[in-house]
Amino acid sequence: MKGRDLLQTGLGRLQERLPQDWRVDLLPRGVQTQPGDQLLAEQANRVRLCAPDKKWTDLLVEGKTRLDPRMVRFLVDFGGATGSQEPRLIIAPYLSKSTQKELREKGIGYVDLTGNIWLSVRKPGLFVETIGASEEPNREERPARTLKGPKAGGLFRVLIDRQAPPGVRALALEAGVDPGYVSRVLRL
Repeated sequence: MKGRDLLQTGLGRLQERLPQDWRVDLLPRGVQTQPGDQLLAEQANRVRLCAPDKKWTDLLVEGKTRLDPRMVRFLVDFGGATGSQEPRLIIAPYLSKSTQKELREKGIGYVDLTGNIWLSVRKPGLFVETIGASEEPNREERPARTLKGPKAGGLFRVLIDRQAPPGVRALALEAGVDPGYVSRVLRL
């Protein structure tokens, strides 16, 4: 899922979790929300969050098909596509626990399509947090294709040096590789 569909679906999930009579609307591009914001409005997607008392705030919203903690640091350091310091909301199909943590620490709201939501806005005052999937539901298998290379060699060295075969995590720790990689190599 990409682009506008990702944004619409994510905003729908957020709307389901908002208190009664709150509204979230994706604004058309080019809408000037504050004096001097015309150029920014043309480049970014914006969402208007409206309280029942008609008070509102605009958030910059970005759809990401994939996001990891390093990319969050990049978003913060370079202000995303806009360079703005306005409140932000990220929508993605899935966000890992470490990515969610990084976003919260940076004050960036998020919605993932598995139900993980975190949004904190001062005016109008709102806090929403829900917990969804803890693992990627559509994870792609990455089979090991070869037993060549320094990582595989280090893994085999650990296996050869041991009397009894250790578990996957112990092997990974001793060989200095990722447990997922150990699993794939052992399967191969």
